[in-house]
Amino acid sequence: ASYPYKTTQQSCKARSSKVGAIKGYGNTLRGDEEGMRQALDTYGPLAAAIHTTTDLQFYGGSSSGHGAGIIDIPSCSKQVDHAIAIVGYGTENGKDYW
Repeated sequence: ASYPYKTTQQSCKARSSKVGAIKGYGNTLRGDEEGMRQALDTYGPLAAAIHTTTDLQFYGGSSSGHGAGIIDIPSCSKQVDHAIAIVGYGTENGKDYW
């Protein structure tokens, strides 16, 4: 990516310009993963909110990062502290992922 996430304090390098508009939005029911998959297939990326844990703090997401593969955090919290974009899903070695 041309503007990768780094886990350090840094200044914002983004330059803003209008690139599109939102035509509408919808919701899926909490915990309805099939509904989320259908919405992702039909409409594209989904906005979501998650509660992060220390398990994610140093996760790199690739073999060159501090973590790799699918991260599984079984605890479920109604508290949220991060916004994310869900852009895809799949299954690897029998484990589903977003």
